[in-house]
Formats: sequence, C-alpha cells, structure tokens
Amino acid sequence: MEVLHIIKYMGSKRNILDFVVEAIDDVLENENQRLYDVFGGSAVVSGAYRNKLNVTCNDIQTYTSILAGTYLKNYDWNNYSVNLLDEIITEAEAKVLRFKKANKDFKFDYSNSLTFQEIKKLEEKQQSLLNFGFNGLDHLFAKNFSGTYWSYEQCVWIDALSGVARSEKYRNTFIYNAIMSSLMFAMSYCTQSTGHYAQYRDVNESNMKDILFYRRKEVLPLFKQKFNSLRETFHENNPNRFEFEATQLDFSELLDNIEEGSIVYSDPPYQFVHYSRFYHALETLARYDYPEVKYKGRYRTDRHQSPFCIKTKVKNAFETMFEKVFNANSTLILSYSDTGMISLEKLLSIAETIFLNYNIEIREIDYKHSTMGRQGDKSRNVKEALIICSPNN
Repeated sequence: MEVLHIIKYMGSKRNILDFVVEAIDDVLENENQRLYDVFGGSAVVSGAYRNKLNVTCNDIQTYTSILAGTYLKNYDWNNYSVNLLDEIITEAEAKVLRFKKANKDFKFDYSNSLTFQEIKKLEEKQQSLLNFGFNGLDHLFAKNFSGTYWSYEQCVWIDALSGVARSEKYRNTFIYNAIMSSLMFAMSYCTQSTGHYAQYRDVNESNMKDILFYRRKEVLPLFKQKFNSLRETFHENNPNRFEFEATQLDFSELLDNIEEGSIVYSDPPYQFVHYSRFYHALETLARYDYPEVKYKGRYRTDRHQSPFCIKTKVKNAFETMFEKVFNANSTLILSYSDTGMISLEKLLSIAETIFLNYNIEIREIDYKHSTMGRQGDKSRNVKEALIICSPNN
C-alpha cells in the first residue's frame, strides 16, 4: 500500500504498512467501526484508511495532527486560484525580504569555496543569534536554529512559509496542512543532521563537505515539489467520505473515551528514547510559540516524557492500555518488537491476564528498523510483532 511520503520518521511503519493494514482489515467487522491510531507519529497508518473508515489519529505531539489532517482532510482546490502555489510563494518572498531588510547586517554566505576555519566561523556566528534580540516579524527559527540543523537562510524561509500558513487566509483551511506538511518535508531534506533533530553535527574537517552540501540546499524547491505532489494526490475526485479527527491527548485519556467495539491500533515507543527529543523542532514549528530552549540540541524545556520509554513505568503503562481497551470491548492491535523495553513474552503474559475471553494472536515479520543514526548505525535487523487481542464473539 502506498501512502504519500512527507517526513523522515524514526520507527515509521511505512515500510511494513501492508503488514499492519492486513492485521487491521482482518479484525474489521464493518465500515462503521472507528479506528483509533493511539500514537499517530507520522500518521501513515491513519493515512492508509482515508476514505475507508472513521479515524481518530492521536498523538501528544502537535505536528502529528497537521500530518493527519494532510492525509485525511478533503481538498477543495476549486475554491482557490490555479496559481495558488505562486501566490503562497509570493507572500513568503515578501516576508523574507522584509525580514532581511530589518536585519541587513546578517549575511552568511556558503556559496564560495570555503576553508574549514571559515565554515566553522560561519556556523558559530549563526548559532550566536540565539542571544540576539530580534524585534517583531516572525523570527523563531532564525533565532533558535540558525547554524544548527539549518542555516540562517533556510531558517528565514522556514519562518516565512510557516507565517503564510498561519495567516488568517489559510489558518483554518486544508491549505494550512498542505503548506505545513510541504515545509516539514523540505526541512527533513535540508537538515544537516541525520534525519531527526536530537542533535546537529558540529562541523569538522572530515564532514565539512557533507555539511556544505546541506547548507547550500534551498527550502523553496523542496517545498514546491511536495506541495505539487499533494495537489496531484488529494483532489476533488478523491474525497474522504468518512469522519476523521486529530487529537492531542495522553494515551490514557484518549482510551477513556473510545467508542465501544472499536479498533485500537497502538504503536508506542519501543526504546528509552523520547520522540519529543528527536522531533522537538517539528513540535516548535507546529506550535510556533517561541519556547525556552536549552542545551546543544536547542530542546524545548516542556518536552513530553512517555512512560513507555521509562523502565520503571513501562509495565504499568501497558497494563493501563490493555485494561481500557478491554473495558470498551474493543480490539487492540499492538505494534512492538523483540528489542523493546519489555519482552514480547511478558507482553503476551500481561495480555492473557487482562483480555479474558479474547482471542490473542501474535504475528511477526523480519524488519530492518531505521535508527536514523541514533546509535551510530542507520538500521538494524529486528523482529517486528503485532499482538492482536480481539473479543471472542
């Protein structure tokens, strides 16, 4: 199954989407059931059910709701000009020009042949903008992230395009989702980090050519590429006739209010790493709230900490999840792996004590899991599992 690619995402189910969808379809009784995607992440599983089921895509992170809306909203392009993309770009260009005019002393040029010391100096000057007192105009990324994951020039464009999306003209329309998702795509492919935003790379003599390659990339062509692909994929001839909602709740709060007899797809974090650390920059883009940031990674100080990433809390978190799904007489499809915080055997044991009079099945597939360079490797072989707990009707 193909779902339009938007962002690089650690742990995404894109490469095993058929495996997941097949399991959901096997327990589906009728099209009136609602699918709850509890840890939506990149929203690809929710996106796979466009025009097939009523979907609730949930994640504590705000950016997921934008991605879910991109996949599941209806697109009425006829209400907008055929030159819409040109109009969006013109508005962004005007914002960039105003910003540069207001900050004319800032020039960081990567286009020339540069020595290691010159590149290092460029990077350090941009990083120091964190302490600069910008006045007015959108400057969140220029201030917080210049010379880190992105260059100053790239950050100015990120601020400008997100400003267009947040304007009164687009903020409450499907165009907002299209602009923001296209921008997230461009950010993913301009960043000099390894594909997530846990830390940017310090320039050294061995990586300077690679960093220069990404510093010289332009946000706008990548943005245009993805916006055009969204327009080609989602159109009036491909409407979503089913309901969808995007929620930003803690998993426990969401499960307190699910419809009886629904299908719950749960893909919690497997390891000790918190997604709020790896994708904090996307969260800041989505919220655009000028947060306090700390440490080299420029992390938000209000990052969510998941109990599924904490060894002393993970067992209780799974018990809570299982009990709430059981109490709603609903079906659970849980994605996990043999490298998780808790063993598959332990999970099955917990499931068997809670899901009384349920059918419990485990399906496994060999999978090359992307770590996106988190521990020095880009991927590793794991056994991906689906634990399926369905009422014994």
